[in-house]
Amino acid sequence: AATVAVYAILGFYLLPIIIRDKLPALLAEKTGGQAQLQAVRFNPFIFKLDLDGFSLPGANGKNLFGFETLTIDFNAFASLTKQAAIFDRIVLRKPDVNIARQADGSFNFSHLLNKDHEDKKAAENKKAAGLMSLAIQNIAIEEGRISWADALAGDQTETLSPVSISATGLTTLNAVGAVFDLGLNLASGGHLHWDGELNLTPMASKGRIALQDLVLPKIGRLFLQKILPVEMTEGRLSLQTEYRAGMADSGLTLALSNGEIDIKQLSVAEKGKSDALIAIPSIALKGISADLGKHQASAASLSSSDAQIKAWLQQDGRINYQALFAKPDDTATASTPPVPAVAASSAPEAAAPSAVSPAPATAPPTAAPAEQPWQITLDELTLNNYQLLFTDQSRQTPQAMQWSGINFNLRNFGNREGEKLPVQLSAIFNDLGKLKIDGDISSLTPFTAALAVDINTIKLKTFQSYLDNYLNLQLVDGDFNSHGNLQLTAADDLQIGFQGAANVYGLITRDKLSNKDFVKWSDLQLQQIDIDLAKQAVTVEKVVFDRPYVRFTIKKDR
Repeated sequence: AATVAVYAILGFYLLPIIIRDKLPALLAEKTGGQAQLQAVRFNPFIFKLDLDGFSLPGANGKNLFGFETLTIDFNAFASLTKQAAIFDRIVLRKPDVNIARQADGSFNFSHLLNKDHEDKKAAENKKAAGLMSLAIQNIAIEEGRISWADALAGDQTETLSPVSISATGLTTLNAVGAVFDLGLNLASGGHLHWDGELNLTPMASKGRIALQDLVLPKIGRLFLQKILPVEMTEGRLSLQTEYRAGMADSGLTLALSNGEIDIKQLSVAEKGKSDALIAIPSIALKGISADLGKHQASAASLSSSDAQIKAWLQQDGRINYQALFAKPDDTATASTPPVPAVAASSAPEAAAPSAVSPAPATAPPTAAPAEQPWQITLDELTLNNYQLLFTDQSRQTPQAMQWSGINFNLRNFGNREGEKLPVQLSAIFNDLGKLKIDGDISSLTPFTAALAVDINTIKLKTFQSYLDNYLNLQLVDGDFNSHGNLQLTAADDLQIGFQGAANVYGLITRDKLSNKDFVKWSDLQLQQIDIDLAKQAVTVEKVVFDRPYVRFTIKKDR
């Protein structure tokens, strides 16, 4: 009875006092942080430990980590019989983690990092020794909260709450996997759910990950603000995939299957401007699979619809996207004059034989084994009802052009050389003109294409601004049409071939000075055209000129 009484006093009263006083002191010694622990309870008969009200401050004085309650149920009898650490239950309730990145790039937990080399060496030795014998029947984190504050990204914040994690049957005693479930919400919008199985011996996992309605502008401001010259002003991302992962002698193994990515209402604008450069209501990538070990990635389909893209040619001759993504040192590098070479005659001493003996030749370093290239395939790419608004601002009068109703389809895409990819493209130019392309292109290098091209009702007066610098001539009316077969080869030199026909219908031009018709015709047909750029040869089998009119005047001044 006395032994039991002493044991009870030691367990119920003395041990909690020791833990409550020594644990903060031990953490202060190891990390320098002044931790606080409000209460400790321990039942020595069932080996149940409760820690209440723990907090650890960060470098900014605010709470870095804390929790409301930590409950540990240790199964002493099973641990003795199996010679392993056996826990019936471990529950961490309402943990609170606050991570902050300061303006100088440091974190609020930097002062807690242990720089003791002996501790690092001990950790490495422990890792080499392998995982300890352990089994936890139930482990859970309930109503957790993780906050992120980033002064380096412009005082951006994000909060994950509630964070809930549970696992059943976590063990290193056998190869039976634990069943786990993780869920969390983002304050800015979005929900993550992850469930599956986890094996500790060997380390492996399989399951399913699903992310719903992640707000892309928030993610962009947190992580992409310093990288991209544009910003996402709208957009939500959803994805899901099944996976298998593990550790092998060769490293990490990872395989994805049945993956899907869905982006809604994506809008991209130049920083500081409200007008969207790119607006895409929907992007869907389905049937995703990938294997890290085999270097293979594939998708069944990539589809998008109703997008609007704005682009323009600047005064300096660059497309606006070239200017946005240009490297800061590009201009400086281009403007830096080359260092003049020193002529041999200006340094005669350089021709004198060197007094220093040449260094002995060394064997070239052994080349590293070539890494297996990735094989990427996409069964079908489909773009529906796209719109491109293009403005040539390099003209004295800016010229606007609109491609609408753009439909594009590409099948059997792959990065293996020599494959033929069926492609179809159709579009409407400035509400009237029509373009249609149908044929095959090849993947990778050299790029080749064999396309049937059909162009109808392209209004020539659209290109009036390109004549204004050279002629006082007004394009009043006229349609360009063409159809035929186009061949392209992008090798060392671009090779172009075309066989077909073209015509300009209803051309009317007017002299701007006299305001009278200058040249016009009902139709001009070029039949059986054969163009071979490599041979610099152009042949036309037949020219048909229907009702041509030319106003030709020789004035008194000749």
